[in-house]
This record gives sequence, structure tokens and C-alpha cells, in this order.
Amino acid sequence: MELKFEAEQAAAHVTDYLVLLWYRKWLILLSFMVLASAGLFGVFKLITPQYQAFARISVERLRGPVGDGGNSGGNAFFATEYQKIGATEVTAAAAVKLGMSASKEVAAEDGSAARVAGNITVTPDRDSNVVTISSKQSDPELAAKIVNSVVEAFVEVTRAEESALAGRFQNDLQAQIVQLDNQIDGKKKALDEFAKDKNLQQQQQEEQIITTRLSALAQAQVSAKVTREQSEKNHDDLKRKADAGENLTVTVASNYADQVKIKIKELQQSKRLMELGKTEQGLSTDPNYKHTTALIDEYQKDYDESMKTAQADANKATLDRARTAMEQSRQVEDTLNGQMAEMRTRLDTLATGLTALARFTELKKDLENTQRWHENLQQTLMQARINESFPVLDVRMLDRAVPPKLPAWPNKTQLAMVAVVMSLLVSMGFAFLLDYMDRTVRKPEDVEQELRMPLLGFVPSMGTRHGNGTERGKVVSTDPSSGPSESYRKIRARLFVYKTESHARVYGVTSTTAGEGKSTLASNLGIAFAQAGSRVLLVDGDMRHPMVHKTFKLDREPGLAEHLDGRCSWASATRESGTEGLSILPCGTGGHRSAELLESPRMKTFLAEAREVYDVVILDSPPVLGVADSTVLCHVVDATLFVIQASKNPKWLVKRARMELEAGGAHIAGVILNRVRTRRGEYYYYHRYYPTKA
Repeated sequence: MELKFEAEQAAAHVTDYLVLLWYRKWLILLSFMVLASAGLFGVFKLITPQYQAFARISVERLRGPVGDGGNSGGNAFFATEYQKIGATEVTAAAAVKLGMSASKEVAAEDGSAARVAGNITVTPDRDSNVVTISSKQSDPELAAKIVNSVVEAFVEVTRAEESALAGRFQNDLQAQIVQLDNQIDGKKKALDEFAKDKNLQQQQQEEQIITTRLSALAQAQVSAKVTREQSEKNHDDLKRKADAGENLTVTVASNYADQVKIKIKELQQSKRLMELGKTEQGLSTDPNYKHTTALIDEYQKDYDESMKTAQADANKATLDRARTAMEQSRQVEDTLNGQMAEMRTRLDTLATGLTALARFTELKKDLENTQRWHENLQQTLMQARINESFPVLDVRMLDRAVPPKLPAWPNKTQLAMVAVVMSLLVSMGFAFLLDYMDRTVRKPEDVEQELRMPLLGFVPSMGTRHGNGTERGKVVSTDPSSGPSESYRKIRARLFVYKTESHARVYGVTSTTAGEGKSTLASNLGIAFAQAGSRVLLVDGDMRHPMVHKTFKLDREPGLAEHLDGRCSWASATRESGTEGLSILPCGTGGHRSAELLESPRMKTFLAEAREVYDVVILDSPPVLGVADSTVLCHVVDATLFVIQASKNPKWLVKRARMELEAGGAHIAGVILNRVRTRRGEYYYYHRYYPTKA
């Protein structure tokens, strides 16, 4: 049940928002029209269209920059080149082309280069070396001119930088070559003088012979070592197989065994001939067949023994050959090791006299290194001079910028739709803001939670079909199926319960200020009680602004004021209302003496007598604030019904009125929230249960 109640409350909450929008519909419509008109005017009249021109260029690296050995660059190189497009050097050159400055230096100083840079956008493609340069301007011709000028300036600056770099690099190379020429001449002269002073030729020849011999011996030693290791491995493998009883040769030759094998084949042939045409039993009794079989077995045994002996001899011969080869390879290796040791000894002996030769060799190598470096520099200089004719970058314009025909911004249709939608949202938000800032008493929650007063019921607002103010005072009888009529009957039912518990018969009806509908409520509540069979007296106690006699079309005099002044009895001043069970006592003419008359002892006597005659006495009292009449009447009635018009008075003013009533000794039976907007809360269901008549 709790979940169901929460769901119903949530649905009612959403309905409240819809009701709020409907209630503020004219405000929302007006603000929407103003905002939408302003937005559409701004979109179509005030916003200056922007035209965007594009140029696409391809940046390819044909070779590396001078001095990098021709290495190709990666993403970092191209990213640097793309940054140069927006650099001051390029934008200053573009500013000169556009006529914004007289020179690049002036453009860099007066801000023209910065303005050009701020008006272009450089967008590299992710998976290619293509770059898109764009500019957005109000003048399409200017946008295209800026883009093309930047592209041309980029190409010119790139070429100028390459030329300057190549010139500096060639000058550096030429200076290094001249320096190396001087070093080579000096090193040649020093080497010739050193060779004349030392007898180096013979030592150099002997050293060369020994070195050559050592190189040959080293190669022979390596080969001998490999041969020795292979022969040892071969011998060990054969010996292991021989010990395991394996055959070391595939074929074994034996003349005797071959003859025996031929004899076996002849006997096997004779045996097959004997088996022709005979049964197994007949063969078993044939002596020739038995003899032949015995000879075959004997020769086969002799053949196996001969082959075994021949295989053993062959294995022994193979193993002997492997052993001989192993021993020979060892001897060769030992001989080469001895010769190597002898050559090293001779070289060591010769090295003690080769100090001068080593120095000569060192000087010669230094000269050769310098000459090689000199040759490399000359080749680099030649290559640099050749490369000077070929650019490092190949910048090609794939798509030249042309003046666009259509603006890139704004998309007026889209902006117009956004303006309309935002205007609607802002208008609705403004309505919600006003509702949030509304500090008046608007809904039952305000009464119960903030004012902390008991709530007797609601009365929805009445439309034009309920007539004017006086006609609305009898809506319970004129339109009994309407929502307001049902609300009055519901309040009557709650007052019946209250009357039973508290034995109250005299009810004062008041409000915070005038115009909150207390007189209309008092009249309709009196009719409702009368329709339920009660004897009701409706007393108009608002002598300053009486309404009851107008509602029921009665004379104002005589009335309550004449009775309190002693000029007539209240019974004689009481009249029939036209509704069975309901009597009316008009206010009379009290004027400015109303407070003194209402405070007189005759007022208390009158209420005591009326309480004995009628089941319910309803006293229409003046508003609380502004006059003292309500404070006077509140302590002479059994209970006070406090009428609050929804969305009229702020909460602090209503609290002040309540404090004055309580200070005067009033017993507030409850609050009746009047003129509540329809379809709010539970009155949404009244409206559906009691539909408007056609």
C-alpha cells in the first residue's frame, strides 16, 4: 500500500508541474515570443556570416637536410614543419603579400604577423603528409587571399631557409678541407724525415714475412684441429659400436660364404620340386625330401658362421683404419703447434728492435686517417653542391583556396531551431523560477508544514460559468455537481466530525485580508449544512464590507447592527434565504461603530440564544488585518474557520494574522485553502469525476 501511495504522489507531483505550466501559459507564451523573436532577429539580422576558405598542401621530404647524411625524417620532422606554417617568419611574409605591412620586420613588430596567425588554422591529416590550411572571414575573397598568401609565404621561407643552410654548410666544409690540407702536408714531411733516420725497410720486410707465415700457420692449425677432432670422434663412435656388437661396414666380402649360399639356393630349388604333387604326409615319409631338408639346415648354419667371421674381420679392419687416421691427425697438429711457437718466438725477438717501426707505422696510420677524412669532406662538399639544386621539401598545393560561395558559419536553420528551443526552455524555466520565488501560501503542504495549522479542505477556483461574486455565493445550489460544490460538502463533512467531537455550533469565518473569498465560503457552507438537514443561521458580521445580503438579494436593514443597538430583535431581523433550513441575518448599518457593537454584551446574548435555536451558526467576520472586528468576534464564537486564498498573501503575513487571532483567544478549527488552481492535487480527480457540463 505504501508503494502504491508513493507512486500516486509521484504522479500527482508531475501533474503539478504540468498545471504550473498551464497556469503560467500566457507568461510562457509571451516570454517565448519575445525571446524567440530576439533570437531569430539576432540569427538572421545581427550575426555576420563567416566564410571559410581551404587550401590543401602536400609536404614531402625528398632528402634529408644538408649535413644529416640523407636520413629520412619521422613524424617529429613533419610536426616541426607544420608548426612553421603559423610561425612569425611565415605569417610576416604573408602579411607583406596581403599589403598589411611594408616588410617582414615591420609586420613582426606592428602585429600584422600575429593577426595573420590568428586568422588561420593548420590541420594536418592523421595518416598522410597532407595539411589543410583554412581561414574564416566575413569576406570570402579575403579568406581565400589569406590562405593562399600563407601557403606562398611558407614555400618561399622554406626555400630561403634551405638555401641559407646549404651555403653555411658548404662554407664550413671548405674551411675544414683547407685545414686538413695543411695537416696532411705536415704529416707527410714528418713521416719522410723519420724514415730517413731509421733503417726500417729490412725490419719491415722481416716482420712482414713472419706475420705472413704466422697467418698461414694459424689457418693450418685451425684446419688440423678440426681434422683431429673429427678423427677422434669417428674413432670413438666406431669403437662404441664395435663394443656394442654392431656392424661397422654395410657389406662384407667372403668367397666361401658366396659358394655356400649358391649351394643352399640349389637345394631349396630341389626341395620345391619334391613338394610338387605330394601331400604333407607323403613328404614326411620320403627319405630324399628329409635328406634334402637336413642338408639345407647344415649349409645354412655353415653360411651364418662364415658371415659372422667375415663381419668381425671387417669391423677390426675399419677400427684399425680409424685409429691410424686419428694418430696421424694428432701428429700433424703437434707439428703445426711447434712451428707456431717457433714463429712467435722469432717475432718476439724481432719486436725488441721494432720500436722505431711501430712509431713509423703509427705515423703512417695517422696520415692515412687524415687523408681519408679529407676525401670524405671533399665528397660531402661535392654532394652538397649537387643537392643545392634539389629542395629538401616538396611542397605542392593540392587544392588552391577559392572564395567560398556559402558561409561556413552560422548554420542559420540550426541556430534558429536552437534559438526557438532555448527560448521555450528559458520561458519554462522563468515560469518555474517565478513559482519557486512565490512565497505565498499556494498548496496544502504550505498550510500543514510551514504554517503548522490543521487543514479542513480546498476550494478550487471558479470560472466564468459560475457567474460574478454574488452568484458564486450560492454555487452549491446552482451547480451542485461542480468541483467547488463538492469541496464545500467535503468541508461540511469534516466540520460535522469536528462538531461532534467539540460540540461547537457557532463558527466564525475570517481571512488575513479582504478579497480572499470568506463571504462566498460562508454562504456556500451555510447552504451545504442546510442541504444536509441542519437548521442554519448565516450572520453577516462584516459591517464594513457586507456581502451576504447581496448574495441572497435581501435588504441590508434591519440586521445585526440594529439588534446590537437595541432598535430591534435579532429574530425580527432574520429572513429566509430561499433555501430550506437556511436563515439569514444581514449586517445592518454599523459603520465605524462596528467594533463597539460587536463587543457589546448583546452580541454574546444573541449568540447564546441563536445556539439554542439553530444547529449551526455561521458568522461572516471581517478580515483579521486592518480592523479589530475579527479579534473581537474570535473569542465569542466556538471555533474560527481561517480562509486563505491560494497564491495571494505571503506566508509571513498569514502567520501574523494567525498570531493576532491566537492573541485574541480564538480557537482555530482549521484552514480552508480557497481558489486553488484546478487540476492541482486531489482536485484533479474532482474535475474528472465531475466533468464540465456542455
